[in-house]
Amino acid sequence: MINCYVVTLVLALFSVPGVNPDRVQLGARPIVEQVLQDKGYPLCDDGSGVEVRVLEVKSPTKGIQIGPFKIKQKKTIVTTEITIDGKKYVGEGSVKTSARSTITQLKDETIPLNETAFSNALKLSIVDALD
Repeated sequence: MINCYVVTLVLALFSVPGVNPDRVQLGARPIVEQVLQDKGYPLCDDGSGVEVRVLEVKSPTKGIQIGPFKIKQKKTIVTTEITIDGKKYVGEGSVKTSARSTITQLKDETIPLNETAFSNALKLSIVDALD
């Protein structure tokens, strides 16, 4: 019999003022499910539970001075913990962020979560945890 999985929990454990954790939790579920399927974990309604915790979201800015010019580089870094078959895996994903900050994107509920820098970093974080 092939074991299949169901995402039973997506929990945002980070706290950012103005960011609704429900938006992250609801929006992250389809992203998690897609990554699980891509990694060969079949999904079903009554499968083994998979839990995902978004532990941290960081958006550091790094300035580089080249002569009289200063270039700012911004990244979005997401750290997740995923529990499958009773084993915990931790991953980190990082993406370069454009002019619009990750936190601003997360606060703006008119932007679909899957179109944010956060979602790309989340995907990479889950892939990292499962590799």
